[in-house]
Amino acid sequence: MSDTLRVACVAGASGSVGSEISRGLLENGWHVGLLYRSARHQLDLRNRFAKYGDRAMPVQVNATVSSSVQQAIQRIEAEWGALHVLVNAIGGWLGGKRLHEHTDAELNRMLDMDLRPAFHLMQAVLPVMLRQNRGKIIHFVSLTPLYDGAMSAVYAASKAGVIALTRAAAKEYRADGIQVYALAPGTIDTEKNRQAMPDVDRSTWVPVRELVEAALFLAEGGDALSGTVFEFRGVK
Repeated sequence: MSDTLRVACVAGASGSVGSEISRGLLENGWHVGLLYRSARHQLDLRNRFAKYGDRAMPVQVNATVSSSVQQAIQRIEAEWGALHVLVNAIGGWLGGKRLHEHTDAELNRMLDMDLRPAFHLMQAVLPVMLRQNRGKIIHFVSLTPLYDGAMSAVYAASKAGVIALTRAAAKEYRADGIQVYALAPGTIDTEKNRQAMPDVDRSTWVPVRELVEAALFLAEGGDALSGTVFEFRGVK
């Protein structure tokens, strides 16, 4: 079965970006494991992707716990016999303070939102991809750690860790037919961000469709670009 199916896993499938990437993959014929954390998202995901039938499979996971991620990935592989692409759209933001004002709890919160999920997901999918001699991993990061982490130091540090994992893994697994990428957008134009920042100029925000197009391109090509951190800036 795995010889004919194209199988992807989208972590954070209930989010604004993850849900649209999931839709894009499904529209292009992929089978997609939809990883979500909160039980309240299960019914919404089932309803949203019902028309794709058994090609869309919601799987609950706590990405901060290695064993939970391992079980989720094992379930996807057991269902479809393969896992060719992982898109990690898990993440969150915390800022508005100078570095010395942040607490240990806030640092751990950021690590749990960004760095630990990325590590656990890679730890789970890489053995599968090694057995296949092929695979793609696409992480979502941010422009913030690349240019200016002021007033968001713990967020920038956590995202920078994901970038470091991306670049290291791209080199470590290149000879195994596995490619690893990161997409680094500025502020994304989502309904949630519009509600949170109603009076901000949105002309430089990044449209979700651009991120979906990039993820689909990398899922199906772009092998020579492994290790690249792609920057996305809205055009004013």
